[in-house]
Amino acid sequence: AAMDERLALAAAIARAAPDATLPLLRAAAEAKKQALSAAVSAGSDATVALEELWWLARLIPHVLADAFEGEIPTTPDHLAECTGRAVLGGVESPVDALSAEYVALACLSLDDGARRVLSPRLMETLAWGVARWADTYLMPEDTGGSLHAAMFAGQALSQRVDEGGEGRVYRGTNKTPPSPFSEAGGGVRALDALLQVALTALTAWPGETGLQKVGASVLLPALTRRRALCRAAVNLPSW
Repeated sequence: AAMDERLALAAAIARAAPDATLPLLRAAAEAKKQALSAAVSAGSDATVALEELWWLARLIPHVLADAFEGEIPTTPDHLAECTGRAVLGGVESPVDALSAEYVALACLSLDDGARRVLSPRLMETLAWGVARWADTYLMPEDTGGSLHAAMFAGQALSQRVDEGGEGRVYRGTNKTPPSPFSEAGGGVRALDALLQVALTALTAWPGETGLQKVGASVLLPALTRRRALCRAAVNLPSW
């Protein structure tokens, strides 16, 4: 608990400047993932790479999302503003990019070669992390998550008009594409992958009760907490 409190303080700093910090976190996660792959390929000790990945796997969810405490959390304001600016500029949101990288980290467990070197300790943190992330970002339409980001995009558009910009929106040509993790975007694919991650957490490390507890009582509930998730899950082979 004390460690997570310290990570939450670090996350607050990262959230204050997401356009700068989120790409750095994404690059760090990608670099450590490559370092782990290189260690595995060379047959060398992967302890350092696993430890560094563990710290990133614990920090990134603190940055991206608040904890579920009876109410499903919306996107933190600074991150929603960041996504709003990206939508307005027609570029990929750093929030979405870091989210995709984090989901990819958790999905390392689905690869036979990577799974052989992943420690149960790292996998437990990744399962906890994607559960925390999913509560805010995975198919968020029915909890206001997408609307929250859209609100900030609308505020930015209004500000641009006030500053003398035209702020025109042309029907049919500038439609905002669906969020990468929405039901209309890639949310169903992400849900399918994370359900497989949950199953892997429950079965691939026999005797690791801490990991199995997180998979059963933290990750699976997060993947079935909303109507849209349940509606999609029942039609997936992974379910």
